[in-house]
Amino acid sequence: MTFCTTTTRREFLRGSCTLAAAVVCAPGSLLAEPAPGGAVPLAAIRFAAFARTVGSPYRVLLAEGLSLEVLLVQAEPKPPANARQAAAPDAGNEKFSLLFQGPPEPPLPQDTYTFQHPRIGTFAMFVALVGSADGTHRYYEAVFNRAPVGPAPLAGNGRSPRPTFTQ
Repeated sequence: MTFCTTTTRREFLRGSCTLAAAVVCAPGSLLAEPAPGGAVPLAAIRFAAFARTVGSPYRVLLAEGLSLEVLLVQAEPKPPANARQAAAPDAGNEKFSLLFQGPPEPPLPQDTYTFQHPRIGTFAMFVALVGSADGTHRYYEAVFNRAPVGPAPLAGNGRSPRPTFTQ
């Protein structure tokens, strides 16, 4: 299995820090719905925005000006399944999955693609091919487990806490 991303870890962290700073400085503008049609960071798009677009097409931009239309067929929240999950350190994270239905050809390999939707805007999102039930469509999934958008809680020293990463 090949894992490909279009950004480096440094670029991702730089973008995340920029978004966090913008949320702290101007939370009202970033916590609102994204501007229709414009570029928007994926982290600013809430589950509710995706849920309102179930049944509508998204355009996936490919190389050399080509694109592919996929249909968002499911937006499913992932609440904790048991008490242990509810008490986990990431229990307050926003967890959900999106399922897209696309044509049988060409198949999109697991990767990060630029998506466009007229109500949400243009954003980059990682999707994985999850199969084809009958050979007439391919299905792609995006899975989210992310901290809620909003001002970061302040640590005892008045600064935002440093993010931690696990493997």
